[in-house]
Amino acid sequence: GMGHELYDNFEIAAFVFYRANRLFKKEFEKIIFGKMPDKLANRVRVLKTHLDKQVQIATYITCWAAFSAFRERLMGEELSLRPEVVAGHSFGEYTALTAAEVIDYDTGLQLVSQREKIMMSHAKEIDGSLVAIINKDRGITQEDVRTITNYGGREVLHIALYNSSKQNVFGGMTKNLNAAKQLLKESEFRVIDLPVLGPWHTALMNAASESLKNYIEQERFSFKGAQVPIIANTLADDNIDPRVITRPDEI
Repeated sequence: GMGHELYDNFEIAAFVFYRANRLFKKEFEKIIFGKMPDKLANRVRVLKTHLDKQVQIATYITCWAAFSAFRERLMGEELSLRPEVVAGHSFGEYTALTAAEVIDYDTGLQLVSQREKIMMSHAKEIDGSLVAIINKDRGITQEDVRTITNYGGREVLHIALYNSSKQNVFGGMTKNLNAAKQLLKESEFRVIDLPVLGPWHTALMNAASESLKNYIEQERFSFKGAQVPIIANTLADDNIDPRVITRPDEI
């Protein structure tokens, strides 16, 4: 399972697991060190069966264990390496915020746990998902994006991720995705269903974003100034203002 080698070889990584175990009274080793099925359909089934297993927090624990081991090995007295900038892809931005000391690890655990609960609660009310659209030959243009998102003459799909010039991810209601997929498969695009439980990174999750914002305000979490610049996913520029995490479009 992910992080198992880190856990076995770095005491600091094992301590990261220990702190999470104490805070939530769980044994995350049993959750994280399991093996996922190879087939996509089986992965989706496992995810849907284990919504209570806290997938996001398991990822955050593992990522922070990896960074902690890296920091101990490469940022210690022997090499004294220090990051000049941090970034995290999608959910990995929480690890970046922790690495930049905007939040501490315990605060990150609380935020991530609540984030997952809110997202899953809203996802259950939305029959939606994500698909990757690929065109290796000529790439995907802005006109392609407009055509795909406005399938049927109105905006029914949403651009979720610009992964590269040849691959984008779109989200929407399942019925709209299925209809659009059929047309796309008949054209020059390759379509891949993603094993996710909701239309993440789309306007369909705005209510969840607002709920998390309200939670942060109610709990009065303290965010410190970033010690190194953070490149935010949605802005792609250096931003050391910790208030960025309180905005719905950034959360």
